[in-house]
Order: sequence, then C-alpha cells, then structure tokens
Amino acid sequence: MAATLQDLFDHFLMSKPSRGKIRSASHTLIHICRSLDADSPEDIEVERCRQIPEAIEKYNGREKNKATQEKSTLVEMIGAYGPRDGWENLFEIFINDPDENFRQYSLQTLDSCIDHHPGLVQNYIKRFIFGADELMQAVSIKLSINFYCRNMDADFFAGLAEELVKTDPEIQTAFRETLLYHLEKTDEKCRENIRILRDLFL
Repeated sequence: MAATLQDLFDHFLMSKPSRGKIRSASHTLIHICRSLDADSPEDIEVERCRQIPEAIEKYNGREKNKATQEKSTLVEMIGAYGPRDGWENLFEIFINDPDENFRQYSLQTLDSCIDHHPGLVQNYIKRFIFGADELMQAVSIKLSINFYCRNMDADFFAGLAEELVKTDPEIQTAFRETLLYHLEKTDEKCRENIRILRDLFL
C-alpha cells in the first residue's frame, strides 16, 4: 500500500519510466516537501494529499506552467498506482481542475493501470463516457477502446450499450462520432478485437 508520497514514488519506479520522468518526479517531490515543510516524502502521508496541489502552486508562485508540469508528473504517478488507498482524493482534485487540458491528461493516465486495476478504470469510464463534458467523454472513449483491447470484458461494454440508449440523442450522436473516430485510429493489431464494440455501439 502506498501510505506515503515516497511509497507512491517507489511504485512509479516499478513502471520503468524514462530517466527524464524519474528526474521530474524527484524534483516534484523535493518541491512538495519544501512547500509543506517536510523532511522527506516519507513524512507526507496519504491523509495529507489534498494539501499537495496548493503546495505545488505555492512553491512555483506565478510560474503556472511549471506548477502544471509538476501536477502532471504527480497525476502520472497516481495513474501508475491507481487512484486508490486514499490517493483517489487527490486524483479527484486533478480531474476537476479548471484547466481542461490537465483534466483530460489526468483521466488519460488511467491507461497505466488498466491491466492491474480494471475495476477502477471501469468506474471512471462509466462516470465520464456519457457525461456533458465532451472533452472528458472523448478521453473516456479512447480509454474504453484501450481497455477492451487489453481486457475484453464484453459484459461491461454490453452494459454501456444499454445505458447509451437511455441518454439524450445529442449525447448518443456525439458518443458514436467520437467512438468511430477513435476506432479508425486504433492500432491494427487491435482492430479485430474491437469489432464487437462497433457492433454494440454503431
């Protein structure tokens, strides 16, 4: 269990990120510690995670781009671990961020935990896939395609198909157009696996 920020970082290392990402993550943790007056990431327990976004913004001051970069690094770490064991509270802040690009990126990081925590990913897909936020819907559709390519849960997607017919016609149209767009761009080796999706939704 990732009980501290250090634990979250250690789990991130297990995903074999690039040297650049490791360096960015290390710098982010140092800055968070300085802002929260902590001696090390081990001292920042998951119960304090709601303080982290403000701590990052405080450290970076007026340099909003740097703050966004550090929040992006942190949400990628959560994506690799999965928004669980208390870290879902911080993830919730990130997917409701005023910056729409950052919100989309936050949701997209769940691609990293599809194989290990499919149930968690399903919950977020269901939350956004028929929502009014078209950008988050587009990300969740792409996420669902990747999910199906790697975890062919036909029952889950049959359930989504049933929900689709209950939604507003405009949402149905937007959903089908976005799905078709992403299906056409899907990797060739996965296309055979997702024909069922086409049959279900189109």
